[in-house]
Amino acid sequence: RDINTLTEKFANQGYAYVEINPETSADNKNLLIHLTYDIEKKKQVSFEKIQIVGNSKTRDKVIRRELRVAEGELYSATNLNKSRDRLKRTGYFKEVNFTSSRGGTEDKINLDIKVEEAPTGAISFGVGYSSLENVVGSASISDRNLFGYGYQGVLKFSLGAETRNFRLSFTDPYFLGYPL
Repeated sequence: RDINTLTEKFANQGYAYVEINPETSADNKNLLIHLTYDIEKKKQVSFEKIQIVGNSKTRDKVIRRELRVAEGELYSATNLNKSRDRLKRTGYFKEVNFTSSRGGTEDKINLDIKVEEAPTGAISFGVGYSSLENVVGSASISDRNLFGYGYQGVLKFSLGAETRNFRLSFTDPYFLGYPL
C-alpha cells in the first residue's frame, strides 16, 4: 500500500516512470524492522500528444472537454483516473481505455484514448385508456448525444380526445464552452 501511495504521489508530480524499492533490515535485539524506501524518480514527463480513436459519432472536442489532462502538461496519475471516470460517466461510451507510449523524446509521453460508442438514443410509444380521454396515445424520441456534440434532445407528445401535449427540449451542458 505504501509503494502504491508513494508511486501515485510522484506520478502526480510528473514522474511517470518512478521506481520504488523497499529495503528492510532486522534489529533482533530490539525486535524492530527498519524499512527504507529506495526511490528513483527518473525524469519528469509531460504529455506530447493525446490521440482519440473509436469515436465514430462523438466529436473529439466533446471527449477532450471531459479530460483533466492536456498536451504539454506534466503527467498526473490522479488526473488520468479522473479523466477516465468523467468519460465513463457521460454515458456515451461502452468502453474507455487509456494507454500510454513513449513520446518523441525521453521526457515526453503519448496518451492514446480508445473508446467504444454506446447507443444514446431512445424511441418509445404508448397507448392507454382513460375515462375522460378514452384512447390516449403517446410517443417520444430522445438522444443524450445529439449530433455527437453532447447535446441532449427530447421530442415527446401525447394525444387524447380532449388534450394534446407536446414537449420539445434541448440542453447544451457546455453552453458557449462553459459547463453551465
